[in-house]
Amino acid sequence: MKRRDLLTASLAAPLAAVPAVAVVEMETPVMRAYRAWLDLRAWGIANSAMTDAEVEVWCDDMADMANSAVAMKSEGYMDTIVKFLLVVEDYQFFANIPELEPLEAEVRAIVWGRA
Repeated sequence: MKRRDLLTASLAAPLAAVPAVAVVEMETPVMRAYRAWLDLRAWGIANSAMTDAEVEVWCDDMADMANSAVAMKSEGYMDTIVKFLLVVEDYQFFANIPELEPLEAEVRAIVWGRA
């Protein structure tokens, strides 16, 4: 799969913007990094007119952000869940596991308080 295909992958649909009701004072550095990663991912998906070179840079930036967040010290179980989401969401395009999408939705609901 080409990186450009990531922009139009069917998995882009479940990406919902992080709700404004998230409690900011409870956010850890890992959760802030995840929010920034989601913003960058949404930006890239919205900018489908990027050149191949721009897509490469975007994908590299996303991978760097995910790797940095995963390397951070977890301050609780929610950080561990967020790290799981970062790793799974970054590589799910290659997994082809149909059960993964509903599981991720469930985990996201826990993280953002909609469970």
